[in-house]
Amino acid sequence: MYQLEIVRCKGLTPLLRLLKSSFLPLILSSVACIRNISIHPANESPIIEEGFVNPLIELLSYDDNEEIQCHAISTLRNLAASSERNRKAIVEAGAVERIRTLIHRVPASVQTEMTAAIAVLALSDELKPQLLSMGILQVLVPLTASTKMEVQRNSAAAIGNLSSKAKDYSPFVDVWTSPADGLRYFLIRFLDENQSVALQHIGVWTIEQFLEGNDPELVSKIASTSEIVDSVTRIAKSPDLLRQAPPEDPADDLDGDIVGLAKRVVSALSNVDAKK
Repeated sequence: MYQLEIVRCKGLTPLLRLLKSSFLPLILSSVACIRNISIHPANESPIIEEGFVNPLIELLSYDDNEEIQCHAISTLRNLAASSERNRKAIVEAGAVERIRTLIHRVPASVQTEMTAAIAVLALSDELKPQLLSMGILQVLVPLTASTKMEVQRNSAAAIGNLSSKAKDYSPFVDVWTSPADGLRYFLIRFLDENQSVALQHIGVWTIEQFLEGNDPELVSKIASTSEIVDSVTRIAKSPDLLRQAPPEDPADDLDGDIVGLAKRVVSALSNVDAKK
């Protein structure tokens, strides 16, 4: 309720002035405030229209205080949550280029927020080609091997979102073996039986997106990687995995249960073999 009242009472204009201050405590308190205000979906467009996007992008480079960086990127993610127009405005303002430049040298807490923001932006079918052309996979693929689980998961989710209904799969082919052992090793690692069911689920779902994209070169690379085929086959034959998945697991939203998903992938892969 108060989030809406601040906007209705024209509180955004003075808050933006505080955000542009050179005094660290003021910057920190104001960016924390706008983050909280941005949580309400009705406030997303007013915040963007007030001119917050560019100052928030500038704060991503605020190396002296990771809390400011976290609040800034989290606000941008909130602003992108429910509107295609807002996502486009954030990308056009240069947020993705800034994230791409900074993401490998910011603290893990900031990486967590940055990868979550990319995952949200990657939901946009219109923006996917642009994100891929920016080379975003070059930074996401290595982060799937991060020591921080949230960064791993967010990076994988972003790759999965980018892979769904993509118009051109050549950027995925380009990162098949590099950087950091590439997309191939990301899929092998996530499908490993020692991983959580949630991560295995993300791996299987991402493979299904690639197979549905029907890019001959990418499909061939997947079908000829025995570690991937063997892992998906194991999952398809493991009904116990359904009982291991936590009931609140967000991976449950990925087109059905993991075993049913794996069975579809195995069937699709067998069709690939039949065509050879």
